Amino acid sequence: MSRWIRVQTSIFDHELFAAAELSQREAWLWLIANVAWKETRHRVGNEVLDVPVGSMFATLRSLQSAWRWGSDKRVRTFLSMLEKERMIKTKTDAGKTQITVCNYSRYQDVGRTEDASGTQAGRSADALKTPIHQDTSNSSLRSESIEKETRERADFDSWISSWPSQASDDHDDAFRAWCDLSDEERAEAKRLSSAYVEQAKGGGRTVICAAAKYLRQRMWKRVQTKPPDKPPKPGKKILTREEYLAAELRRSERSFQR
Repeated sequence: MSRWIRVQTSIFDHELFAAAELSQREAWLWLIANVAWKETRHRVGNEVLDVPVGSMFATLRSLQSAWRWGSDKRVRTFLSMLEKERMIKTKTDAGKTQITVCNYSRYQDVGRTEDASGTQAGRSADALKTPIHQDTSNSSLRSESIEKETRERADFDSWISSWPSQASDDHDDAFRAWCDLSDEERAEAKRLSSAYVEQAKGGGRTVICAAAKYLRQRMWKRVQTKPPDKPPKPGKKILTREEYLAAELRRSERSFQR
């Protein structure tokens, strides 16, 4: 016999439980606990988007971090399985992924009158009347985290689009290397990437290294900058072309006379 239990969403952050990798069952419950419980609006990147009931905006990397999984490929496979089983729907647009839990309102709506389990034993009328207060602090933190990662991803995508081997590169691996850099290092990596490529080609290379390697090994630091031209010695006149040719002619005549 199936029945209902009530669990606070804060169970995923409870200090009693060790911060361990989530199982697939726990990851599914995490999705249910973290989608919007009412219509709201979240800032994602440079846009403020409507978030319908039962939906959330997320990235593979943010889910990987929350679930403590080893790779975003595992996250992608799990989401694909849930979608195949019609447990969720996903929609990706301009780098933003919206995840919607199917039938969320039917089972989670506070004001619903239908109870799938009938009159469950032990459920009191007062319990149904008790207002549910949404803890917005975690929602705010999630929104900020997603916004930060969306901004980082856009910056990364703008840079890697000009990298010579980007067509065959592992973009997810390169993005992880990108996220490990400080803001200053990212700026340097972007500023010197063209110089690094030109220097590598000038050295006879026909294949440029993968973007992830360039970032992890901080290879932009190997770029040799051209020293400034030495200024002329004090008192030495800079000759024009005509003056130089005339001087060379006089020098040749003196040499011939000797």
